[in-house]
Amino acid sequence: MENIMLFDEKMKARTGIICFLPIVSFAFCLVYYLAIILVPSSGAVNTHTIITATSQNYGQLFTVLALSGFLTAAVLIYCIVILARLKELKPGAKILWIVFLSVTAPLGIAIFWLVLIRTAPKVMPVYNNID
Repeated sequence: MENIMLFDEKMKARTGIICFLPIVSFAFCLVYYLAIILVPSSGAVNTHTIITATSQNYGQLFTVLALSGFLTAAVLIYCIVILARLKELKPGAKILWIVFLSVTAPLGIAIFWLVLIRTAPKVMPVYNNID
């Protein structure tokens, strides 16, 4: 019996949510940082207000960015496991995808879903494990 992975609409949607989480997470970090900078300055942003706001909120900013990084790393590993198990993809293409995902994450993870997962047929043959 050949091992298969079902890429039905429910699985594609679930994987899509997972793959777009890093972009949403880093967008939240950017909005949070902008809110920290813009709220105390009342619209008049200069170098002094940026440095002061950043230094006063460094712990929270670091925590939010670290959590975003850990989330991105977990999703990256999830995508690499899916990628490595696919039988239809040649080894050279897998290596290129892994390098692309590693270099351009979190944007590359979303592109991975758009190009490979969203357009995948419903049934794909896969390996039992990662060799």
